[in-house]
Amino acid sequence: MAKSKNILTPNELDCFDILQARGLYPVGIDLAARVFQVCYFDVQAKRLKNVQLSRDKFKEFILEAEFNFGHILAVFEACGACNYWARFIEALGHQVKIISAQAVLPFKDTSDKNDDIDARAIFLAAISPFRRNVIKVKTEQEQVIANLFTIRANLIKQRTQTLNAYRAMIYELGGVSDPRSTKRLLESGNAIIEELESRDSKATDSFKLISSTLTGTIKNIDDRVDEINKYLESFSKHDPIASKFISIPGVGPIVATALFVAMGSPDNFENSKNFAAYVGMVPKVSGSGGKVTTGRTRKACNALVKPLLYFSAMAYIAYIKKHDLKGTNTLLKKFNAATHKKTVLVAIANKIARTAWSLAKNDTTFDPKRSRL
Repeated sequence: MAKSKNILTPNELDCFDILQARGLYPVGIDLAARVFQVCYFDVQAKRLKNVQLSRDKFKEFILEAEFNFGHILAVFEACGACNYWARFIEALGHQVKIISAQAVLPFKDTSDKNDDIDARAIFLAAISPFRRNVIKVKTEQEQVIANLFTIRANLIKQRTQTLNAYRAMIYELGGVSDPRSTKRLLESGNAIIEELESRDSKATDSFKLISSTLTGTIKNIDDRVDEINKYLESFSKHDPIASKFISIPGVGPIVATALFVAMGSPDNFENSKNFAAYVGMVPKVSGSGGKVTTGRTRKACNALVKPLLYFSAMAYIAYIKKHDLKGTNTLLKKFNAATHKKTVLVAIANKIARTAWSLAKNDTTFDPKRSRL
């Protein structure tokens, strides 16, 4: 006879008892916008309870948790609202763990998917001693600045799309513009207008409207991006952690602020190697039978920081070339001798990430005499 899915195995009960002995009552929560699935172990009934709650009922459940269970360990999958609810629950004195969907998947014993199954799998992941892929909780400030970076990236993408659209329209009317220069593109647009006017073309007014609309859009986007950049630069200078990162060669205000958003507190990571792995500056390892090979950097990464760190590595190489006229720098020698120069750049980006963690942890600024950079 199949075991009921609401009954824990002896090993699972032992894991639950260990957490209870630490004064924590594990609760698996499947978050959503309006409906929340909550799974926990009923000690008296000796079986799992899996209930669906509305948003208001869920808040009541959390507010009353201390009276019903004591301190709870709330665990849920990473999602859009996880940081908000994590802060809400932690403010009440409870503990929170945010885990990735990949960490929950092994605890699903069926290919079916619904809120009930998901909440049960999250609960089993919560009591598992092999729980991994724990994601740090972002503060409101970190979360909002991360959103600011997202808006900045979207604006830059929209600017590129607008420029490409304008360039295509100019090309269709016989013009050619330099793709590397916005100024020359606008000059090409003006040249098309002059050419249409010289022929008294009926399309002149239509193209003038296109030109004014697209150039106005480009200018508006540039103004918004400049405004965001100025704010990020100001933030990096006044924040006690981000200001330390600016002292690293190759790291500017934008990258320093991005590193702050990714790291938060250095205590969120065990060591500098863990932080470098979190941002994605580590290779993928594969092998068996004692033969291990390293490949490309992992796709799993912090999409905000990883590309910026790569650009910082490029800036660092430029910095060395400018200041090390004798060519004695070890990294510069490796870079010049390397067949695959991108591999060296990734190694430098890794060192920059690890250096940033070290500066934040030791509350100091960059010292070239003590660093291997």
